[in-house]
Amino acid sequence: MEIIDFVKDNWASLAAAPWAFVTLVCFALAVGFLVARFLGAEKTALLDGRIAALKETIDDYKQKLSGASPDEAKQKISNLEARLAALEPRELTEGQRNTLVQHLNAHHGVVSLMLDMAAQKSQKFAREIEKALTRSGWQVRFGQALGVSNRPSSGIRVTSFSGGEDITSEARAIMGAFSAAQIKFEFSKAPAKHRPEMPAGFPQMPEEPATEILITDVLD
Repeated sequence: MEIIDFVKDNWASLAAAPWAFVTLVCFALAVGFLVARFLGAEKTALLDGRIAALKETIDDYKQKLSGASPDEAKQKISNLEARLAALEPRELTEGQRNTLVQHLNAHHGVVSLMLDMAAQKSQKFAREIEKALTRSGWQVRFGQALGVSNRPSSGIRVTSFSGGEDITSEARAIMGAFSAAQIKFEFSKAPAKHRPEMPAGFPQMPEEPATEILITDVLD
């Protein structure tokens, strides 16, 4: 409305010099166009700079991860953590200890706990298993074995010396506790153990536990 009022008020002057008015309008439009183009170019340049920086970050990320995607990078990190864990001594988490005690409390028994003498990374782990059993009221006969053959890949083997299709109640309770604590293990059955008869006058040997836990290092 201000432009229209300006034209009305100055029509006589504009009519006397129309080309000057047209030139002024064209100049004003040209200046406005150049200003708008400059501002647009500045915004475009800023946007291009941000895009270039983002691409550079992505390229740097791909280079460091050998071009891996986020899922592949996550898998690589998991593999590295697993390799690191395999080099460190085994031990129970606090949650696993509590779960073992909770489930083992429901059944008390006698068990043989054997540690592979060559298992350097599992000695602490074996003692933690022993402690969880004794805290739950179990009788544990701790021993060590040398030259273990057919080592379990999980590092733990529960053996029921019952023969046939039977499984000792102790083996069932221990396997149930291991499963609840998410501790991997393997199971085997063997013929029942028989206590050798000692000659008269000699003290009789104690009865061997019918259930055994073998602890060794996890196979790589």
